[in-house]
Amino acid sequence: MVPLQAWGVSCMSIGFLVDDEQPLLDLYANVLESYFEVHTANSVQQATALLRQNEFKVVVSDHLMPGGNGLNF
Repeated sequence: MVPLQAWGVSCMSIGFLVDDEQPLLDLYANVLESYFEVHTANSVQQATALLRQNEFKVVVSDHLMPGGNGLNF
């Protein structure tokens, strides 16, 4: 496993999780919240709005979601 610092990420950096399946989103957030200040979105539209307002160090996104995909926003 590569340490977070190798990617220029320190503990408590801001992370952003995007997934349209709420149980998975909750699971990922629970796992990562000890490493990051975690923000979440459950749609492409919500993710796009949050990305316009914030700067995130790490983004983890589902690829296929209703209304778009995680690569285009």
